Amino acid sequence: MSLALPHLIENLTTLNLRSTHCLDFHCLHESMIQQFLPQLTGPETLKLSIGEVFTDEFRLHTLHKWLPPNISTLRFRGPASLTKSTGWNNWVQAFTERDFLPNLKRLSFVLDLDYEPRDNSFGRKKKLKTISEHTLHEARAACEPLFEAVQNRGIVIERLYDEWSDECQILRQVDDRWLC
Repeated sequence: MSLALPHLIENLTTLNLRSTHCLDFHCLHESMIQQFLPQLTGPETLKLSIGEVFTDEFRLHTLHKWLPPNISTLRFRGPASLTKSTGWNNWVQAFTERDFLPNLKRLSFVLDLDYEPRDNSFGRKKKLKTISEHTLHEARAACEPLFEAVQNRGIVIERLYDEWSDECQILRQVDDRWLC
């Protein structure tokens, strides 16, 4: 709807989207995010925290393809399981390409979210849990090629601080063990 009313978003410089608790796609179809994100050409900064929330896991595996093309700052937080997905190598490869997010200057990238196994057959209703040291370490190690790729492009890697977690008890701050 916001794209149909461009005057609402034309001056938008920062977009903060969060879906980490499987509560957000009950009002609209999860495909909406992949349809509207690439059309946003105005935002300079995207703060995107997304968990294992999609019914179709492929959406998370290909999320990098939908990012707004003109952003100069990306703050991304996601699930550690992304590094185990069939799409992870495509994420790393995308960040090596200079035509992928060509204006990107600053990146925060953290995969510190972890979930309990799914306990029902409807959607991705998973419960967020504290990530184990082992899983966090594996995810961090899997991100090293991505970090190297962006640094080779001259992109600055910055620590991710989630200001919203200070405001809302249900939200968690980025795990200190991740380290920038």
